[in-house]
Amino acid sequence: MSSLDSKLAEQVPKKDPQPSKPPRPTRERLLPLLEALLFVSGRALSADSLAQAIPGVGKIGVERAMDALGKQLLDQQRGLRLGRVAGGYRLETNPDFAPYIARLGKIRREELLSRAALETLAVVAYRQEITKAEIEAIRGVDASSSLRLLLDRSLIRVAGRAKRPGRPLLYATSRRFLERFGLNSLEDLPPQPELPGQLPRALLPKDTTDS
Repeated sequence: MSSLDSKLAEQVPKKDPQPSKPPRPTRERLLPLLEALLFVSGRALSADSLAQAIPGVGKIGVERAMDALGKQLLDQQRGLRLGRVAGGYRLETNPDFAPYIARLGKIRREELLSRAALETLAVVAYRQEITKAEIEAIRGVDASSSLRLLLDRSLIRVAGRAKRPGRPLLYATSRRFLERFGLNSLEDLPPQPELPGQLPRALLPKDTTDS
């Protein structure tokens, strides 16, 4: 091989070595391990996902350990709590400390949702799967901008197309919607409001605007 070929070969990026399989954690280390995985994830993780990351534990073992972790965090009055949202687990701050966290000013707030977007989201949440025309018939106004905003925020998703002339898109809520509103599943939605297009007070985020 010439010197030029050698230099070119040195510049070819090498593949990262495959990470070695970690050992099965001991019973004493399983709870802090799960806590660490949830912390670095920053989102809800299912028992299946956690079981895949931890050798030799399995889904049932993860679920039992999560019950123990949740109890431990409560009993020790820790700053974090174990939440169940979107069919998975996530770490949440102790609500008792909310005033101090707000005072520190480190709360990461999501962009504001307009009143129109919230009303559109309510219609989708309670009537899914639903078309744009059906949403507009309920709200009485054009829903184009609200739907675009909700899709951009990943709060709703396109669930398919209706079996009718024109094959309009069908909209439904997303996993992100469950996480945003602290719901484990759609069955946890509060009773449907009497007025169409309104979200129950329990579902209204604090970061809303009236525009």
